[in-house]
Order: sequence, then C-alpha cells, then structure tokens
Amino acid sequence: MSATQSAVFLKDRKLQVFLCHASADKPTVRNLYRRLKQDGFAPWLDEEELLPGQHWQQEIPEAVRSADVVIVCLSKISSTKEGYVQREIKFALDVAEEKPPGTIFIIPACLEEGLTIPQRLRELQWVNLFQDDGYQRLIRALDSRAKTIEWYQRAADAANEDAPNQDAARAARRAEQLQAIAAVALQTTAVLDLDELLVVVSRLLLEWFNYIDHAAVLLCEGEALRVRAHEGRLTPKVPLGALLPPGAGLAARALSQGKSIICDQVNGAEGYFGGFEETQSEMCIPLIFFGEKLGVLALDSAVKGVFDPDDVQPLESIADICAAAIQNASYFARMRQLAYTDHLTAIHNRRYFEMRMVEEIERAERFQGRMSLLMVDVDHFRRLNDELGHLIGDEVLGVVAGLIKQQLRKVDTVCRYGGEEFAVIVPETTGENGVMVAEKLRRQVETHPFPGVPRPVTISCGVADYPTRGRTRDELVGAADAALQVAQQAGRNRVYLARS
Repeated sequence: MSATQSAVFLKDRKLQVFLCHASADKPTVRNLYRRLKQDGFAPWLDEEELLPGQHWQQEIPEAVRSADVVIVCLSKISSTKEGYVQREIKFALDVAEEKPPGTIFIIPACLEEGLTIPQRLRELQWVNLFQDDGYQRLIRALDSRAKTIEWYQRAADAANEDAPNQDAARAARRAEQLQAIAAVALQTTAVLDLDELLVVVSRLLLEWFNYIDHAAVLLCEGEALRVRAHEGRLTPKVPLGALLPPGAGLAARALSQGKSIICDQVNGAEGYFGGFEETQSEMCIPLIFFGEKLGVLALDSAVKGVFDPDDVQPLESIADICAAAIQNASYFARMRQLAYTDHLTAIHNRRYFEMRMVEEIERAERFQGRMSLLMVDVDHFRRLNDELGHLIGDEVLGVVAGLIKQQLRKVDTVCRYGGEEFAVIVPETTGENGVMVAEKLRRQVETHPFPGVPRPVTISCGVADYPTRGRTRDELVGAADAALQVAQQAGRNRVYLARS
C-alpha cells in the first residue's frame, strides 16, 4: 500500500503530521518533510509553516494539538538535549494523553543508529528511518492512523444523520461498536503481560459481540501458528498451546493474504481446520503491526452466517489495537528478559537474583517450607585469566554457567552473582540435600573438558538453607558466602555447609 493511498482515507483533508525535531537535525527532517508532502500527507515543519511575525511559542503548541500524528525525530544529539527532551517531547506526550487509549499519535523516529531513546518514549514502538524499510514502516503506521480517523468520522456521520433517514437500531449498534473499540483500547493499553493481555482481548470480544461464542488468539511461530489463548462456550478440539500445522485453516489463509476471512458455513468449506466442536461459522482477522504479521484473531460461532458485515470494520479496528498491544507486551517482555539476563553467560543476572531471593523466602515462610542457597566460585579464575587471556576466561564462565543450569531442576534458579561467582537458589531443599546438589555440580565441572585450558577447571561451593542458617536474604547470603570461604581456605574444589 502506498502513502498516497493512505491519504485517500481522509476524504475532506490530508493527514496532519507534525514533525517534532531539534535544530541540529534540520537537514534530515527537511528531507522527511518533502517526502511526506510528496506522498500525499500534510506535514508541519516550523521553517515551512510559520509566517513572518507569528509567535512560534504559540503556533507550535497549537500545531501539535491540531495534528493527527506527531513524529518525534531522534538523533544522538537530540535524544540527550535537555530542552528538546523536556519541553517539545513532553508537550507532545501531554497532548497524547488526551487522545483515546490505543491511538497511534506519537511515533518515535530514529534518524541514526546507536542512540538512547528518552525514558518516556520507550513504551512506544519506534521506527528506524535509517534502515532500508524504515520509511515504509512509518507509512504503515500513518496508514493505520488514517484508517482509524476515517472510521470514527464515518461512524459519527452515521450517528448524526437525520432521524427519518436513519435506522435507530443501526445507530445504536454504531454507538455500541464505538464503545467496544474504546473499551478494548482502554483495557489493553495498560496490560504489559502478554498472556494476561491475550485473555483480556478474548473476553472483551465475547462481552461486546454476543453472537461470538468463542474467541481465540493465535500467534506466529516461524511459519506456523500457536494457540496462545481462547475463551468462550465451545468445546476445544485443539489444546491450549498447540502448534497448528503450517498453512492449516482459515487463520493461516487470513494471515497469508493479510485480510479478514469470513466463512458462513464451515462444514465442507475448503481448507477449514476445526478448532471447536460446535463451530458453524468463523471469522479470522490477521493481527498486523507496522507490516509485521503477529498472528490471527479467530472468532467462532455455533450459528451459521452469524457475522454481520457492519461489524467487520470495527472488529478489524479492534484487531489493529490488539496488534499494537501485543507488540508492546512482547517488546516489554523482551526488555524485561534482557534486563534480567547476564549477556556473557546467558543466565540470569544479579538483579534477577535479588528479586527471586525475596520471592522464595516469602514462599518458604508462607508455606513453612525449606530452601537452599548455593554460592559457587570458579577456583583460581584470576590466574586463569592472566595466563590464558580474557577470551578463554569468558568461555570458561559461559561453559560453567551452562553446566550448572543443565544439572538443575526447572524450579531452581542459577544467576551470575558477580565476576566468577554464581548463586543457585534451590527451593524445597534442606541444607543436606543442598550439599548433594552442590557436589553434583562440583563433579560435573571437574570432569568436564575445557578446550584451550591445559588443567581441570574446578569450583568451590558454600551452602546455606532457610530457616536453619538464616531467615533473611542477608543472613542466607552471608552464611553461604562464609561457607564458600571455608571451602576455598580448605584447598578449593569442595563443598561446605554453613554452620547453624
């Protein structure tokens, strides 16, 4: 879809696009202005739009308020420029808060690589204009915004028709559709946990469209779709979490074609893949965000031919909102995972350890359970680094982390505590059993061949358990660390249990 087609959605005017930028980025932003104007939009750039004698401190805020979209242009200079970040961007964000939830209003646009996104913009999906497909991704977002505005305009026009020419039931239905869109936008915007979000989406669809008997969300995994959530009254034939065969069903066709598909009678329908026993009709809507195919909304009914053509557009608008929310939740999950991951060893980091320790101590206290903490240190690691180099040292840490993780249960947690030291949380385990776990880890590392290391790599372990050797985080870490020091002083390559 071209940019010119995007502008056509607004019949009476062009999409108003305000270009928020710092003066240092003027040449690049000027090119963006010309390109948007050529493609049928109405961009606003101060040097082009301000007339001689006009007061920019009055005109720019008014231009932001009247804009349909604000593109916040970011570079290494502008993203750290205090005035730009705290004045222009803050004002645009304040205006955005007045918009309906879920509205694409502010689009952060990165003009170059390696910049830091300002804190208040990090919750929004940004576009990298320096990449080959960056401009096209921007156009897709503007297109989505234009569609939403046009749909609201048509709905408002229909609601304002003269009474003799207006069907009361249809007008009421229009109003209900608008309420449904607003409800979905409001309730999905604040949900950042992906699994919770998908359940919320399914339940809202059932609540606002009562002829839908079951709603399911299928998300892409490679070339296939996985059933990530479903809610409703029908009997599932496919379990939650199942991976559908590539190309199977109406959902795969809708995703492939990039458009909604309605089947009024599924019995005998070509390519139909039944997800629920009682389904008679089905509608599948692709979830697409910035051109990226995320999955499909699959809506099923036990009644034939139940899907109302008047509901197609509002359901697609809801799908667009859901796609944005799913992308945001997925991005948040990735960022959270990165925040809790040690990049050298690919295991959890110290920050995650602190969080898990609090959780496990609280759980053990609540249920009168046990828990062991293992502090693990790679023996003579500094000497290994000095003799063999930091590259070999880094490889050793990565291998040791992997060996520890392989020997633990799913409920156990291994973290890089710092340097060559690791911490292992072992729930529902006494100190004596914790020693057995530590011994297994010690033997595994001792017997493992490390390429490029001419001697065995060994570890020392200190073990402390809740509540015998401590009831708080500091007590347990202190006890396990003291036991680790005893093990090292006794000759290393051994395990010690902290004294009670």
